[in-house]
Amino acid sequence: RAGVGLRTGMRNQLPCAVQSITEAQGIAAVRLALPDGQMLQSRITLESLQLLGLAPGLPVLALCKATAVTVAPTIVAVGGVNLLRGTVARRAAGGAGLEVALQLNLGQSLVGFADAGSPLRLRAPAMAAVDQNAVVIGLIG
Repeated sequence: RAGVGLRTGMRNQLPCAVQSITEAQGIAAVRLALPDGQMLQSRITLESLQLLGLAPGLPVLALCKATAVTVAPTIVAVGGVNLLRGTVARRAAGGAGLEVALQLNLGQSLVGFADAGSPLRLRAPAMAAVDQNAVVIGLIG
């Protein structure tokens, strides 16, 4: 059978590992560990869980669109939203506001958007928020 190549417009592709899986009411909450110790959670269907064969320890990619990521100097935690910490590596005016590249530890970066008047400065600490439903899980290899 011929392999299928996949290209995607999702600029955020973070290698991580499945840490744990919790199933409830037809949904699986998949907790993902990034190499720097930060955590992401993705909510997927049980069917997707089975199709991907996810299990603790499995290396995966966490993907999300840049437009699904909100960047700000600080963000208050709310249910169902992942928060990641990093440093502003790049900022530029974009169609959806101020486009910001947030440098996470260990060389990973996350691209998102901030309000046009945001006080974010280069090399300043910042946070990114990503809804759990916006995190797509892809298999590596």
